[in-house]
Amino acid sequence: MGANKDKKPRKKRVRTPKEPLTAEQKEMLVEAGNALDDALDAIAAAGTISRQFSLARTRLEEAEMWLERGFEEMGYALDTEDEDADADADKPEDEEE
Repeated sequence: MGANKDKKPRKKRVRTPKEPLTAEQKEMLVEAGNALDDALDAIAAAGTISRQFSLARTRLEEAEMWLERGFEEMGYALDTEDEDADADADKPEDEEE
């Protein structure tokens, strides 16, 4: 069923965006990503309450992932300052220099 009979690896299609995002679209999508982050923080702060909240958290994480992939596919680099700051905070003190 749908198997590649030639056993050759399929080439990954690289899509180039037909139209880049407008500044307004990019701003709105970044705002949506920030809202996802805020919602994830709120759910994490509430702790594990029930299966339904765990599912909501999973779906929010998936939405965040797809939003990031969409930006990457369109060729936009997302700000990673927050991620860098988090990585620095996790680093042991003896390794910081």
